[in-house]
Amino acid sequence: MVNVNLDRLKGLMTERHVTQDSLALALGIARS
Repeated sequence: MVNVNLDRLKGLMTERHVTQDSLALALGIARS
């Protein structure tokens, strides 16, 4: 159960990181 929670947490962190990168990239394109 702990392993599943860790995997889920890692997945959320990864998704959040990717989303932030995409948002930053979109903002960068919008600014330029």
